[in-house]
Amino acid sequence: NQPVAAERNFHMFCTALRPLLTSHHDSLLLLDEIRSGFSKVMQEQMEKMWAAKLGLGTFHAELFRELETLMVQTPVDYTLFFRQLSMVPDDIGPLKKSFYKDANTDPEAMDKRWSEWLTKWKSLIGNTNTSAANAAAQRSRDEISRKMKLVNPKYSLREWFVVPAYQQATKGNYSLIRELQEIMTRPYAEQSKDVEEKYYRLKP
Repeated sequence: NQPVAAERNFHMFCTALRPLLTSHHDSLLLLDEIRSGFSKVMQEQMEKMWAAKLGLGTFHAELFRELETLMVQTPVDYTLFFRQLSMVPDDIGPLKKSFYKDANTDPEAMDKRWSEWLTKWKSLIGNTNTSAANAAAQRSRDEISRKMKLVNPKYSLREWFVVPAYQQATKGNYSLIRELQEIMTRPYAEQSKDVEEKYYRLKP
């Protein structure tokens, strides 16, 4: 929903600018052109972002649609999922760290669908050979992983751990606020094992 909300906000911003340009007809036309082109620019940027998060050179609509469907049906924690995917796993085992339990789905059928998706994804990133003997393939895999980790944060602020920090702060205890501030200044870093156990996990 964010692109739609952003477009509304942008249109309101353009509306606010119009009175300043009433005596500049050419500028009004240019503003209208920029305003009408927003959705196209947003779509291009979103596709660029999703391609980067998936470690792809270009956006692959079909692969992404399949992923969206799977993420809704499973469901998953987005931050954990993309970070786990950044490790370029051999199978869906590591991805399951991001899966919430869902009593309404058949786990075996979903595992099969996830495995099929992962196989397609790996073929698109050009990393179908995972043999340790193939040093070039391993280097390629490591480089893809490194680039993906630069766009897929390990940590993001979650309401379930921010609220206790606010509650403590209202009583004059800012230790949790400071801890979160320290962690969130380096959201892409691996950080300590303690931090990982406390904050790199599904919502309780």
